[in-house]
Amino acid sequence: MKRGKLRSRTKLVNINVFYSCTFEENEKYSYLSLKELFDTIKEEYEDDNEFKVVKSYNFDPIRIKSVDVSDITGYYHIIMERLDDRPLSKTTIYGDSTDLDLKENEYIGHEISILYDPAKNVMLVQRNISSLSPSGVEKFIDSLYFDYYEEFANFKLVATIDRRAKTKALNNDIYRKITLKVTGEDTDDLLLGVSGNNYEGVESVEIVISTNRAKDSKLDYSVSKRILENWVDHDKVEKLSVKTKETEDTPIEEIDLLKHSLKRTLKYSYQEGVELNAYRIYSDMENLYRNDDEAISLLV
Repeated sequence: MKRGKLRSRTKLVNINVFYSCTFEENEKYSYLSLKELFDTIKEEYEDDNEFKVVKSYNFDPIRIKSVDVSDITGYYHIIMERLDDRPLSKTTIYGDSTDLDLKENEYIGHEISILYDPAKNVMLVQRNISSLSPSGVEKFIDSLYFDYYEEFANFKLVATIDRRAKTKALNNDIYRKITLKVTGEDTDDLLLGVSGNNYEGVESVEIVISTNRAKDSKLDYSVSKRILENWVDHDKVEKLSVKTKETEDTPIEEIDLLKHSLKRTLKYSYQEGVELNAYRIYSDMENLYRNDDEAISLLV
């Protein structure tokens, strides 16, 4: 019996861009260098192959798997890993499930890659729903800083602001989802179609407008554009975000029209059974940061 071809699959990897900062008094931030900290950990790993920095976060062990630094760019590649010992199983589409037996002190590792540029105090953080979120990375590094220096860093990942996000969202041709939250008296405008008259006691209204899940589905362009233009600069809007595409062939982007935090998406086509490893993702993160993104270059 011939073995079937491995199916080609698509995976989207989201990247957030932050500044490495410390939170000071009066709601102010200043840059915080982590170069010395990562250099120290790198030296410890080189001196002892069995040593790993491990902390606990949400009852799971979190570790720094590796720290590498480029002699050419000076960028640091930090791989962080959440270790999961929860029961897992494997199966085929029509087969029975089989438990994956983990021995004591064995875990399933969920990795993320981080690019750290000490010259500009910039961090690119890979998103992975199974691993650490940016807030988890923030708490981990803050705790780690105290362990090494016995000082409270008040470490914060401050999102970089993409000033062009609003323009991009309004100029795209394809909209898949719009989320709008309005407060105060202007909630009446959103509720009239539902309530038929004024609705007393309402503080806020949040609506979500979305297409079906078909790949080529899209919202009406003219109506979507009118909704965004009507509300984007309104002072009673608490939330306004869109899922949008430039063309049919580009990845879907989620753009927050109020906060404009800088986020990029890497798209991978790969064959089933072939793992997307951290070094491949990091290589693309580095290329994005150095060469391919004018918005990032302008910001940092």
